[in-house]
Amino acid sequence: MLTKIKPFILAQIRDRKIGDSGQSANNKLPVELLVEIFLYCLSTDRFPIPSRAEAPILLGRVCRAWRSVSLNTPQLWAQITLSSSHPLDIWKSETFHRIGIREWIRRSGNSTLSFEIGVHPEEHISAPFLTLVLQAEAHRWKGVRLGTNCDCIDHILDMLCIQGKTPMLTDIRFLNKYALKKRHPRITCAPQVNTMYFRSADTLILGSGEFQALREAMSNARNPRDPIIPHALYSTWHDAGAYLATFAHLHC
Repeated sequence: MLTKIKPFILAQIRDRKIGDSGQSANNKLPVELLVEIFLYCLSTDRFPIPSRAEAPILLGRVCRAWRSVSLNTPQLWAQITLSSSHPLDIWKSETFHRIGIREWIRRSGNSTLSFEIGVHPEEHISAPFLTLVLQAEAHRWKGVRLGTNCDCIDHILDMLCIQGKTPMLTDIRFLNKYALKKRHPRITCAPQVNTMYFRSADTLILGSGEFQALREAMSNARNPRDPIIPHALYSTWHDAGAYLATFAHLHC
């Protein structure tokens, strides 16, 4: 279905560029159907990026009707990737840090929120604005992916380590290649988390606390000689026995 939807989107954009002022088919579609189509336009292999060339921002540039629907569909704005790997480096944009991220979060309404903070230049004076905005929404975090060990993620780690601050959190992924620069309190209670992933061998932030809902945990830095914990739970942890006890409820 997705393969049919994307050409449809591109056709509407092409019609707009050549000056089609008539009532196009997109304005005749029921809003409910248009919303479903828009949701299918989101990337399936990563969270959306704040770019005019991609959904959801792209959808609002086609016509007034599409803009209205996209701006009033919180699910379109419930995920975001913040990295410097796309044409517009948001980490160098003070406007995005002060205004853009707030507007994106506002459009997400009361939906659960998932985000990834990816690799970026570590010299950025405006970063606290961005992570503080995300920190204020900790009560509705659903997925958190951290692909950097930059100091700017301290505000995020603080929330992860305070019991009760992230009641909706189900997915934590530490995608950073190297260990965190600072020692942080451990994550001791995340009752809803069902997925946990570590790219580096730095798992010290993970405490032996309450993870009753955990069903998948893995480390991509596993030494082949290390024991494999059932259900794809790979271990490079120093005290594997303690973690085996912690995750005793995991099953295949």
